[in-house]
Amino acid sequence: MIILVLAAGLWFLMNSVAFYLYYSDKKKAIHHEWRIPEWVLLLIAVPGPFGALLGMLSFHHKTKKWYFCFWVGLWIVLQILFVVFVILAMKAFADSLADGIANFFKSFKNMPG
Repeated sequence: MIILVLAAGLWFLMNSVAFYLYYSDKKKAIHHEWRIPEWVLLLIAVPGPFGALLGMLSFHHKTKKWYFCFWVGLWIVLQILFVVFVILAMKAFADSLADGIANFFKSFKNMPG
């Protein structure tokens, strides 16, 4: 259970960092300052695609660049599929464990004596 809490915390942190970087880059663009490289923005979208998308939509930043829309969208779809896979795997493991425990206790019921 602690692993899930840590994973959720890390996931939230990465999405927050992505959101902040998109905000910061937009602010720098407005003030004609040194910008965050596009590869950094795309790279942070891998672990934090929801923050990246929220930053793109909130600040109207990089929304006209097709490759940002494509990659951020792809990472979102892959993260959703990964979460669904983990949930299904955990359910299958829990069902298997429950069946194993039930069979273990049934073996005591069938013992002679």
